[in-house]
Amino acid sequence: MKKIFSILLIIVFFNVSASSTDNKESLPFGLVDNHLNLVYSASNIRKTEIFYGEILNLKRISDVILPGNRVMLRYIAGESELKFIINENQKPKKSLGMLEAKGIRQLSILLPDSKRLKIIDKLNSNDIKISEVIYSDKKSNSPNRFLINDFDGNRVEILFSKNDLFNSTSNQTHIGIGVSSIDEMADFLYNILDFNPVITEGMTHSYDMGLTRVKFWETPYSSPSNTGMPHEILGMSMIQFIITDVRAVRDVIVSRGGKIHTEPYLIGDLAIIMIVEGPDGILFEFGAAL
Repeated sequence: MKKIFSILLIIVFFNVSASSTDNKESLPFGLVDNHLNLVYSASNIRKTEIFYGEILNLKRISDVILPGNRVMLRYIAGESELKFIINENQKPKKSLGMLEAKGIRQLSILLPDSKRLKIIDKLNSNDIKISEVIYSDKKSNSPNRFLINDFDGNRVEILFSKNDLFNSTSNQTHIGIGVSSIDEMADFLYNILDFNPVITEGMTHSYDMGLTRVKFWETPYSSPSNTGMPHEILGMSMIQFIITDVRAVRDVIVSRGGKIHTEPYLIGDLAIIMIVEGPDGILFEFGAAL
């Protein structure tokens, strides 16, 4: 049963709805790019560079120096930016499984199969365990699937595909969330944040925002939460929208019944930021460059 469920997850990864948002004109909130980003709190610069830069070989773009001499490392996964705010006061804790906690739980990215063996070698040389592997049929284009944890315990799903399939789906990024109520999260994503529903039945539901898919599943009410601002927790902290007018978006979200976690504020002379709080305290950041 577990293997069947895992294979279904792979199929779901490539099941892009024809009604998904494809052009900038139809994006809500004045979204600048056709994707969302993922903000992390990371405990160590060098370990972040090793895992995402050297092992996964993701493209690195310029760092951002934040107020207080904090640094943000940035990598590209598909079209999305992975933004790592370094917080060396936070120490890694024991990793919890996919169904054992509420919050942003998993990043899923697609890589070409030609990188698979090299990544395995680098994982082994850095003593990183592959927690689950599914090998595709040799006659099929279905990707191999690895589940691994980075040095801070963040769960990463890597799907390797043959070149023809990779070329048509390589810009997709999936973010997985554990929630206490699927219905509450579905209502929040659809009615407040304008996500496009794609899969609304079964154990895992999926909603799209451009080239980013948010997948979510229920966890027990008694399960712990790993939610909060980057200075409050370690790990995947916020899903980020880059927009043109934060204050206008604030008014829209409030009119729809959304909860503002942090009112719009300035990050030095870089940007204006607002945080919206979803079910279970899961945070969505809206930012606009100054």
